[in-house]
Amino acid sequence: MLKMFVKEGWKDQSRDILQATFRLAGKGQLVAKYDGVVVGFVTLYNFSETNSFLNYLIVKPEHRHKGFGSAMLRKAHQLAEARTISFIATLPAVPLYERHGYVKGKFGFASYSMIMKHIPVSPGAGSKYEIKASRDVDWNQLVNYDTSYHVLSREHVLKTFCSIKGSTTKVILERGKIVGYGTIRPVLAGYLIAPLYADNTEACMELLRSLVGVAPSNSPVVLVIPNVSQAGKILLDANKNDVRVLWEGVNMSSKDTPDIPKMNNVLAILSPAICFL
Repeated sequence: MLKMFVKEGWKDQSRDILQATFRLAGKGQLVAKYDGVVVGFVTLYNFSETNSFLNYLIVKPEHRHKGFGSAMLRKAHQLAEARTISFIATLPAVPLYERHGYVKGKFGFASYSMIMKHIPVSPGAGSKYEIKASRDVDWNQLVNYDTSYHVLSREHVLKTFCSIKGSTTKVILERGKIVGYGTIRPVLAGYLIAPLYADNTEACMELLRSLVGVAPSNSPVVLVIPNVSQAGKILLDANKNDVRVLWEGVNMSSKDTPDIPKMNNVLAILSPAICFL
């Protein structure tokens, strides 16, 4: 499966990330075959009794527009049962999902690769905050902090992604209270930061500086940034000469969903759930 991503130029993935996604999906791993050869795949993760997430819908270029994507979507609908299916679609794939009844949300996203030469950290921020490894903070408090962004608890997802080989998860605190956390891990294109949440831009930048310090100097760093992220806008402007856009997308779902709180405080999301056909 990884070869499909590499062939498409999507090198912000790794074998370990894909394997983690497949573990979460379980029986929701679907493949499309033509003459016995895999030409596409998708994963569906039934996250709760009410919500499912669609991940990595892809069809090989030479087999697109032949109904494979639609067939996998129909099967995913069956597996989701009555759950709401959510994901982020790349812009070229949006018409396909709309034909299947999905509706666009109000958030746009883009994946950026950059050599992060400039991180706009506030003077004195280093003494204001404390940064710890995730193993050194209370796990339940970290899960509760993550839930404040997503409404539903994602404890199983966090455990799976934080344990991916090579991952480093750090937590930023102010006077002993968690005000943000983030994870960095190696991928084919360099390093991926996913997620990075913080209560304010100052904490975002201080945590980002600490995470980037894990990667070798001048390594490309990939982030999937919401278009409403204040910290994201500042970071992109500071590094505008060293940024490359990998893809742009929008959140979509099979039903209307509640607004995601605090999205403007998100510098990088956890799982882009890339869908491209």
